[in-house]
Parts: sequence; structure tokens; C-alpha cells
Amino acid sequence: TVSVLNWAGVPQQLPQKYSTMRAVLLAGLAAAAAAAPLLIPPPASAGRGVGAVVVGRDDLSAEAYAPLCAALQGAMAAAGYSLTAVVARPQDGVAGGVAALAAANVTEAVLVGHSMTTGGAAVQEYIAATPAPAVAVRGAVLLSAFLQRARRPGFAACAATHGVQPAWDLRHPGGVLKDHVHDCPGSAVPAFPVPTLSIGGELDGVVRVTRFAEAAHTQRGLAGHYVAVVRGMNHGVLLGASVPGDLQAEVTRQAAAAAVAELFVDFAATVLPGAAPPAPRWRAALETAAAFLAPMVTALVDLEGSWLLTSNYDEAGGSPWAAQAQRAMVEPLPEAHAWGAQGNEFHLLSDEGRIPPYYRHKHRANLTAAADGTLAATTVAQLRYLEVSLAAVGAGLNGWGIIKE
Repeated sequence: TVSVLNWAGVPQQLPQKYSTMRAVLLAGLAAAAAAAPLLIPPPASAGRGVGAVVVGRDDLSAEAYAPLCAALQGAMAAAGYSLTAVVARPQDGVAGGVAALAAANVTEAVLVGHSMTTGGAAVQEYIAATPAPAVAVRGAVLLSAFLQRARRPGFAACAATHGVQPAWDLRHPGGVLKDHVHDCPGSAVPAFPVPTLSIGGELDGVVRVTRFAEAAHTQRGLAGHYVAVVRGMNHGVLLGASVPGDLQAEVTRQAAAAAVAELFVDFAATVLPGAAPPAPRWRAALETAAAFLAPMVTALVDLEGSWLLTSNYDEAGGSPWAAQAQRAMVEPLPEAHAWGAQGNEFHLLSDEGRIPPYYRHKHRANLTAAADGTLAATTVAQLRYLEVSLAAVGAGLNGWGIIKE
């Protein structure tokens, strides 16, 4: 005989002929239980009942998120709420976590998605695809995550043009991509059915803080969507985990959880109907994050001119920094000369008539000197760069080889 656990959790002696079959059955039941959402009841029943479904990384157990849930519950209890937490893994489905809240008689909740490609994406997909969930979803906290670019109506509408690739024909053996074939004007502002709070870690090496600068810029002026940054926090410190590619945290696990819990409570106060206004620290946290991210926004928008922040396609606009760099290389100017208009344009190099793309007039910088000595300059920036061999680009005749990523 072998020793196993019966339904009551008591060791039970089984005949050998049944041991293997029942051991396999109980192992399967244990695996199913491990995959099921982890329900964490509130520490106290007093106060308004609210739920939170925390959807984390798919390479960590649900129990890894229990300390974070405890911090959220403690902060909510201090604010007069009774928070029931459920941890669900992305591969098990957000719907299961919401159903667990409903079974616990919770009627409203805030969903929390951790990490961009796992929990953060799963929460967004669930909300976008579920107009009438079993529990009213008041908002979403995207922890080390942000609203996906696909949430921008203009970006999503441009999917067809983004997919256009260079086409081969006899005149263009390397393939040709016609100019402005990716053009797709439209708004770069995201749209989402519920309010969101995106929380980034200053030292997150997996979901870099520059992506939160992008979120802050594209969501500016968009009511109900907020961006905050926890200084000193990396990607894994909240979980006590070491994540490949992460930076070194400068805060403890407890401090990071406390900072996230404060933001969670204040966000909940903005989205729960009839709730008291958030504490003054809420506005201060948002303003501090905006000030911290502002230089990054300046670099990405005002200098680089990144189309990911300013438009929906890769030949829109140009790089002011590229124009400044060209100007710096020309200076100092001779006497009686001064700068006039300067500009830069994004181009995707394409192949035309077997002429090397970088030799064509439209892809060359243009410097014009007026009679009064004023210089007008126009430069071109190619968005993508990959070092390839002379053979791969057909000695300059293969436009596809030149523009490929």
C-alpha cells in the first residue's frame, strides 16, 4: 500500500492495485486546483465590499502575488473598503478570476494586470471583449504595463497598410516599396472602455520606463487614464523574483508594494461610484510622474520625432534632432551667412528603376543658399537601420535588402 490524501486531507491506506490509478487521479485534481484562481478573502468584513482580480506573469505561481494582494487589502481596509482579491494566471483566463469574485458575492471590481505581454495584455483583452462581465469592472490597473498601441483606433485601422511589404517584379528584382504606401492618418490617442492607471517602475528592465513616457504623451488630456511611476522599483521586486533582463531595484519588496497599494487605493477612489475623493497624494503622484517623464517625452517627440508617439505610420513627420545634427556638422558658418528654415522628413528607402535609393534626388539632403546668405536645409532620416553586406543589397540596387528590418 501507499499513503495518499483523501478528500478530507487525511492520510489513507489504499490497496496496491488501486494506488497508481488513484494517485494519478489525485495528482490531476491537485494540478487543476493549482491552475484555479487563488481566492484571498478580505482581512475584515467591515466596509464597502470591492474585488480585485490580479493577473500576473505566466511563469510565476499565483502564490507569488499573495503579498502584493495583502498590501492592497491592507491599504483598502485603511480607506474603509473590504477587498476580496483573486489571483489568476493569464493562461487560466481572466474570466475565471471574475467568476470567482461573483461566486463570493462581489459586485464590483478593479482588474490588475502585471507585465505587458502577460497579465497586462490579458486584462486589456478581457475588458475589450467582455461588455457585460459577471462583476462590474470599474477600472484597470496596468502594473508594469500600459495601454497597447492596438488600443489606438487609428493604429488599429492602419494594420492593413503596415502589412504591405516590398513587391518583386522584373524591373525591381530586389523588390519595390512605393513611397508613402504605409500612409494612414488618424488619431494616435488610445480608446478604452474603462478608466486605467498605468504604473511603471523607474528601474524596470523588462517594461522600460520610456514606454510610460509614450503612454503619458498619447494619453495626455484623456480623462480617466493616468500614468504613475514608482521610483526605485524594478520589474520583479514586487514578487521577490529575479526576472531576466531586469535592473537592480533600489527599494524593498515591502516598500514597492506599499507604494503600489497607495496608488491603487487612490485610483479606486476615482472610479468607484460614490467613493470619497482620493487623498491629495494622488494628484501629487501624478504630477511627480509627469515631471519625471517630461524629458523623455521631449527626447522622443521634440527631438527624435518618433512616429509611434505622434502618428500611426512610419513616413509621417520627421526628426528635428536630425535637422539639428546636420546643422551642427555644417557650423561654423562663413561670415554673412545665417540659418533660415530647416526641416527633416522620414523616408522609407525604396527601389526605383534599378537606381540605388540613396542616389535619388528625393532621398538626398538639400541645402539652398539665398542671395542674402540665408541657408535653408532639408534632410532625410531613414527610420530603420540594419548593417547588411554589399552582396545582400545588390551593390545598392536591392531596395528590399536595404529597407528590411
